[in-house]
Amino acid sequence: MGNFELFEDEINAFPEPSEYFQRLKILDDYNFDGIGYEEIEKIYYKYAIILPSLIVRQPKEYFSDLLLYRVRLNIDNYDLNLVNTHSYPNSFFCKENGRCNLKGRTVMYCSDNPNAALYEVKPQVGDTGFLSVWENKKENPIKLTSLLPPDLPDGNRWVTFAKESNERHFKKWQTKYPDIFNSFKLLRAFIAEKFYSEKAPYYLSSFISNKLLYEELQNDMIIYRSVKVDGFYCNLAVHPNFCDEYLSLRKIVNFKLLEHKNDTYKFNVIRIGEFDEGRIKWRKRNETDEKDVFNLFNKET
Repeated sequence: MGNFELFEDEINAFPEPSEYFQRLKILDDYNFDGIGYEEIEKIYYKYAIILPSLIVRQPKEYFSDLLLYRVRLNIDNYDLNLVNTHSYPNSFFCKENGRCNLKGRTVMYCSDNPNAALYEVKPQVGDTGFLSVWENKKENPIKLTSLLPPDLPDGNRWVTFAKESNERHFKKWQTKYPDIFNSFKLLRAFIAEKFYSEKAPYYLSSFISNKLLYEELQNDMIIYRSVKVDGFYCNLAVHPNFCDEYLSLRKIVNFKLLEHKNDTYKFNVIRIGEFDEGRIKWRKRNETDEKDVFNLFNKET
């Protein structure tokens, strides 16, 4: 099902690409309201036939300079000294599907740019926010599923990565399964688009994410285009086990949004959180912090 090795009956189940395109269109338009997870699974495989793993194993060096950014809003009723408050929520609080999580399942949503992280949470004037900055400490290759198309906008830091990872997948499929290669390309594009454009309650993207992160495929993370900034930046959904073991908290910026006009945010830095002896310790912001935060939010914007 999710492996690169296909069963004979899966291969034989693929129709001609033109018919397969129509099947994916039916799946794209399907009304999943009131349908549970197991039934969604049956419907997905009825039309799509397989779920390709789309795994890209990258050496740590590729991520060595990558910082991950997450913004949470109005969480003063949480314990702000706990690292998990700023990484991923307790599954108890996941009351509905997200783009990359089923109801009752948790992941850490983050972005590759602080502006993208801010846009994703749609802050309002007067909101209090917490921008956390994370770095990866894993020495071995990351088990990553890439849901990026091969034609990302110029300026996106993943342009080369997306192009090369797609080419590798296409080459493998064309070599091993030439008769269904064109159908695989259709499915690959269908899944990537779902993670970009599907609206809440995210029936298909949450189902696929659960397969990729929690069930048989067990990836470390998923990368996909950011909807809020038209694909110019990317978002990641990180499995909580990977967060706990390999992500290191660099700092937290506590801010208050003062103004939002013409896609420009103006805010005041309240305080800075730094990780120390297993807890987050807060200090007053200074002039250096103000300058650092300004540069942070104006980097690659």
